[in-house]
Amino acid sequence: MILFKKTKNKKPKIDKRAKFIKMAEDTIEYVGADNIINIDNCISRVRLTVKKNDFIDNAGAKKIGYIGVAKPGSEAVQLIIGPDAEVIANEMKKILNK
Repeated sequence: MILFKKTKNKKPKIDKRAKFIKMAEDTIEYVGADNIINIDNCISRVRLTVKKNDFIDNAGAKKIGYIGVAKPGSEAVQLIIGPDAEVIANEMKKILNK
């Protein structure tokens, strides 16, 4: 997977699509594919309904690239990312066929 592309000025340009796919894959690995019940998003968060959320924390989410985590319930996780939340959620849905 190519994460950077060279440009005319020879500075690497980040391939955003590859970055979002990688974040989606890493999120699924971190949360667990079998643990994810539903995937949704709002303007700034990837919203997951999960079977278990007690092991999901800020440190793990930040390693993937998220700003933080909110857990509004025992089966809910909101991964805070900003305006790219919809793209990441859609990539996760494609990977998991949800």
